[in-house]
Amino acid sequence: MATDIKTGEEIILTHGSVADAVCASAAIPGIYIPVQIGTRTLVDGGLVQNVPIEALQAMGAGVTIASHLNSASHYSDISHVLDVMRNAFEIAVSHHTRDQLESADLLISMDVSNFSLRDNTDRYDELFAVGYNTATQQLNKLVWYKKGNVLLYPWRAVKELAPFKMPEAVKRLTLEKNSVDK
Repeated sequence: MATDIKTGEEIILTHGSVADAVCASAAIPGIYIPVQIGTRTLVDGGLVQNVPIEALQAMGAGVTIASHLNSASHYSDISHVLDVMRNAFEIAVSHHTRDQLESADLLISMDVSNFSLRDNTDRYDELFAVGYNTATQQLNKLVWYKKGNVLLYPWRAVKELAPFKMPEAVKRLTLEKNSVDK
């Protein structure tokens, strides 16, 4: 997912160079230069959709997992012009991101507020451990989610093909699943 900086369009990158797609998707305006792909000049997709759950669902994803690295509402201390720019960008994106995160089936939130936004090469092992440990704990929820949805996936397919009223028992299952997830 990237943003065309000339038009403001959301661009979903589905073919071509993975390296170019990753560079475009992470090209924070003002910090990294935009990436040219074809006729498009692309920057960070977070400008239009930081958590592309809708795009994944449109592509047929049955289960969506989102990771949130800004779970602590803490921004960098200002010691460099890049800190000012990064904080401004994060503040602008974070409000829209919260709504998008609610659409994920599983959210893996990590508190990385003790790490630098610019350079963590000397703390790579610590940062990796935070991500690995948090993901391992949260992925156990996915097993239960998949078991609970074995009946809901066929129901969703039938509902798309032949719309009719959902039985109350299925509504309760869906409501219970949603309240457990939050």
